[in-house]
This record gives sequence, structure tokens and C-alpha cells, in this order.
Amino acid sequence: MMRDDLVDSTELSPATVARAVSTLVDAELVRLRPDMGRVGATGRPSIPLQLDARRHAVIGVHLGRMRTTVAMSDVRGRVLGSADLATPADLDGLACQLASAVSSLRCGGRLVSSAGLVGA
Repeated sequence: MMRDDLVDSTELSPATVARAVSTLVDAELVRLRPDMGRVGATGRPSIPLQLDARRHAVIGVHLGRMRTTVAMSDVRGRVLGSADLATPADLDGLACQLASAVSSLRCGGRLVSSAGLVGA
């Protein structure tokens, strides 16, 4: 994807997109791919952008009445690991079990950048 594509699809100004892309590149969530640029284009070269799924991970928790699932995925949604556990009756027990389940997941040195909880 190019910055121009982001401007067109979001209707944000080119300056706003440039600032957002710069922030995402600094956070290592997006990387610039000059090697994938358009060949033979005239004018200022447009550098393609690519989501960088190598550095970050997200955690999701599905809290069910009987079972709770904890999963870690990369930012593209590919599951890196998951744990399934019985849902305890008390919240203190749940917090301890979730902490234990999350610490058991291996993310390959990725930084966990967000987490979410969904209850049934």
C-alpha cells in the first residue's frame, strides 16, 4: 500500500497520513519497502508500506461460562499460541489463571501492544 492509497481511502490529508505513517514506522508496526516501488513512475517516488508483523503481538481472551481461551497472535491475526482453561467461579481466581496463561504463551520476543477481552 502507498501513502496516496491511504489518503484516498481514509480521506485524511496527505500531511496527516505522513505523520501517522512516520509514527507507525517509529513504533515498528509499519515498514517502508523501497524495494517494492513502482518501476518507471515519473515524479516523486512513492515508497510502498508494509505491515510489520515481526515485532508486535496482541492478546485476546474469550471468557465463557465454562471455558476461557487466551490467545496470542501477531498483528495480522495469525495465532502464535493459545491456552484453554476452566472458567473459575470467582474473579480473583480468574485473574490469577489469566496471568498464568498469558505468561505461558511464547511470543518469540514480540512486544505485546494490546489486549482485549470478550465475554459470552
